Amino acid sequence: MSASKPPPPPPSDAPGGAGSNAGPDPREVTLERGATRPAKSEANAAKPAGAAKAARKAKSETPPAPLQTTAGFSDFVFGWTRSPKAGGFVLVGLGLLGLLLAALDFVMHRHAKFTLEAAYGFYALFGFLAFSFVVLMGWPLRHLLGRPEGYYDGGSSED
Repeated sequence: MSASKPPPPPPSDAPGGAGSNAGPDPREVTLERGATRPAKSEANAAKPAGAAKAARKAKSETPPAPLQTTAGFSDFVFGWTRSPKAGGFVLVGLGLLGLLLAALDFVMHRHAKFTLEAAYGFYALFGFLAFSFVVLMGWPLRHLLGRPEGYYDGGSSED
């Protein structure tokens, strides 16, 4: 015995279908912009709002086991990184360190061997340029040393 499908909903341009004065389908609820969704069943609509929460609470009568934390060396050293503000602290700390080192550049006397080395901010500029060079050289190095995908698969491609 096969179950028959319910009839399709009436066209949206005519409520209730052509030649019918029945109105919209009572099994659907009209949403914004004419979209429809199935109406809640009367069994679900009759439940109070807190009934589901009370049912979940009744199922979980046994309290969860407490988390076991061991304060090891890694927690001592890296525990501060769990804070959401840790990145901000690191950024501010590095900024203050940079300002301190820039101020020391004007105060400390250097024994420079070259005249360019004696200029204020030389080491900061040299370090930035060297770091930028190393980072930017990664792009051509990747093209020079890179291998195509599947290079190490034995030469046969099954794609």
